[in-house]
Amino acid sequence: MLDRLLSGAGAVTDGADRSVRLLASGSRRGFATTRPGSLLVAILLAILAAILVFAGVEATDSPTPVSLSPGAVATAGDLGDLKDRTYATLTGSLSTAFVETYVDDNENGIKDAQEHGIAWYYWLVEPEGRTGVTVRSSRPPNEVYTFHGRGVVLRDPGFLNEDFTPFSEEVADSRLTIDPDFVIDATPKADRTTVPLDLAGTVASPGTMVELSGSRTSTYRYVCSRDYDRDGQCDPEEQDQYEFLVFDPGTRRAIRVLVSDPPEFAETTVTGLLRREERTVEDARTGYGSDFSELELLVSDRYVLDDAARAGGAPLTFLLALVSMLVAAAILVGLAAGYLIYRREDGRLPVPATTLAAGERVPLRITGIVRTQTGLEHVREVPGELTRFALGRPTEETPAETTLLVERIGYAQGVALGLGELNRISFGRVMAFRGPRPAVRVVAGTGPLYLSFDTEAERDRAAAELLDETGLGPDGKGSRTP
Repeated sequence: MLDRLLSGAGAVTDGADRSVRLLASGSRRGFATTRPGSLLVAILLAILAAILVFAGVEATDSPTPVSLSPGAVATAGDLGDLKDRTYATLTGSLSTAFVETYVDDNENGIKDAQEHGIAWYYWLVEPEGRTGVTVRSSRPPNEVYTFHGRGVVLRDPGFLNEDFTPFSEEVADSRLTIDPDFVIDATPKADRTTVPLDLAGTVASPGTMVELSGSRTSTYRYVCSRDYDRDGQCDPEEQDQYEFLVFDPGTRRAIRVLVSDPPEFAETTVTGLLRREERTVEDARTGYGSDFSELELLVSDRYVLDDAARAGGAPLTFLLALVSMLVAAAILVGLAAGYLIYRREDGRLPVPATTLAAGERVPLRITGIVRTQTGLEHVREVPGELTRFALGRPTEETPAETTLLVERIGYAQGVALGLGELNRISFGRVMAFRGPRPAVRVVAGTGPLYLSFDTEAERDRAAAELLDETGLGPDGKGSRTP
């Protein structure tokens, strides 16, 4: 089995030789006709494998995300601080300002009802310093912004303005239904027993301290806890609280929540691929009609956190590298093994005899260097024939002289094996990948040749012809004793 594998490697080597021969000469001339051009192929494949491995390592990220702070990314300098790409987890607060990108089908510069967002840019920052990083996401705001807190259930104070214009776009996009009767006052700080609030169910009775979690709107509005001038309006000088919507994504039922601090940030943790993309950062800050300067945020001008991207891997690159190395190894093994494994058999050669008439042929396969019209060429297991070739025309008195040639079928290629041309012959088998074949090994004017046959009978007949033609002894080396 090992011999067959080695011969299979030889077939790969021969294929590489022929490829180089074709590329190097474009004909049957050139340095690669007899020299192992496959060695050059093996070297190139090894170099390619090394390049692929290097590229694969560069493209492979650690599956465990690195914990980073938004502020650290914002102040990261050259690539010594961060790599071109890092799989990371950042915990901070998302600014409620964002940029939506969409396909403007009618090219009117406005997002119409039938046009939907395809990607969003957010800014993840540390609220204290307002420093952070741009986040690119495929998730819409109603999946990104969340709220978790406690508050008291209140009936909607009659003096509050019921104008939901600030929420109108998000309400329409998320198809929300707002509870008109109750609000959650999340401003109390006193510790009280809470009950979970099911946004999809019935709101608890007024005065109940509840705990609620859900998606929230990015937009909010100013409201008043008291109507000091009793005019029924929430005047700017009376505004002391903020209201936004918290809703259940499944039922899309929303309730208003009151807080005392501006809800311009929503705490969150984002995991994704942190990449150096200066152009993307610039587009998010200046494109799509946004006015980033009004946000007073300081974000990295180099890095973008893509939450849709995961730790990169390059299995195909490593697979190609492995294939390249295996082919290179097969070429070298085949070259070292001589293209085809030959196992000599003990025993006497057949009795010399001439049984081939002029023009008669014995089919075989040739491995070795043959002569061509332009020089020499190395072949491996190519179809050929052992031919008794007439050197002239016979006369009535004397038959034509003949000699033996081995010729490649379909090509003007061959080697003379007549008297004075053949120096040595031995019996054996070539261990081709498809199975062993009876063979003889001869040393002629072009060097060693391996001639393999379909049957032992054909091999024995060819060997007897060669021995009788050349006068070699029974050991296949010296001359026969008369």
